[in-house]
Amino acid sequence: MRHGLYRPAVVQRVEAAVGADGFPVAWRHRIVSVQTNSASSINPLDLMGADDLPYSVGSIRIEWAGVEAPLPTTIWRSVGHSFTTFAIESFLDELAHSSGRDPVSYRLSLLPSSSRLRRCVAEVAELSGWGQAADGSRMLGVAAAACFGSHIALVVQVAASEPRASPVRVVKAWCVVDCGVVVNPDGAAAQIEGGILFGLTAALKGRITVAEGRIVEGNFDSYPLLRIDETPEIEIRFIPSGEPPGGVGELGVPPVAPAVANALFAAHGRRVRTLPLGLDPQVVDRRLESAPGSSV
Repeated sequence: MRHGLYRPAVVQRVEAAVGADGFPVAWRHRIVSVQTNSASSINPLDLMGADDLPYSVGSIRIEWAGVEAPLPTTIWRSVGHSFTTFAIESFLDELAHSSGRDPVSYRLSLLPSSSRLRRCVAEVAELSGWGQAADGSRMLGVAAAACFGSHIALVVQVAASEPRASPVRVVKAWCVVDCGVVVNPDGAAAQIEGGILFGLTAALKGRITVAEGRIVEGNFDSYPLLRIDETPEIEIRFIPSGEPPGGVGELGVPPVAPAVANALFAAHGRRVRTLPLGLDPQVVDRRLESAPGSSV
């Protein structure tokens, strides 16, 4: 843990001007990336998912700034999509709720009728029974992504608990994928499942802290992974397609964190905009008690 290459730290700000109907007419997304050898020129990997937005949001402005990292960094599974999707899909959920619209129907309204992603969003709503539980017992969140030549929509259900209860627990995930021709169905399903679990570990637990110039986490006792008893049931549907095969190895990662964050809002009315989602600041403080210094 203390001698590796780390995922870049990223701060993002997304803003939109909305019309009277509650839909965006202008969109600005600023990305500040903290990474090794951060040059003055834009890093195109950091813009993945932001500069090819699948939604119709009017005029778009993308801004980027790089900050030199004090730690060695490298690319991470799903690269820029891992963080841009978190910001975009969380923000879309906020826009939907602020306009009084359902998050699924809001996304469908922003996707062209011919969009492959639109069909994924529509089908995952049907697969998960979105909107059918009037008693509020199902705490659901949705997110979607178009990346690596493929399309994915994900709905997750979080366990009902107190708003600040820790840890956050995801009990079910429904996923619809359009990756073109599925060459190996079992292999494709395994990749999607693995990506979801990888993304869930990162979304709930993955944090590296620095104190007095060194990494605090040394092994899996202080850097926990998702355990078997924390693993949700995962249901996957592949859309039959004659399109060329797309990627599935990284596809499951991007929508996980925003789907969980959106589910937490549906459950408790509280927005979480910082990763990892499952660590209360007090938990982080306790982890640092034995290592004086500041956390980054």
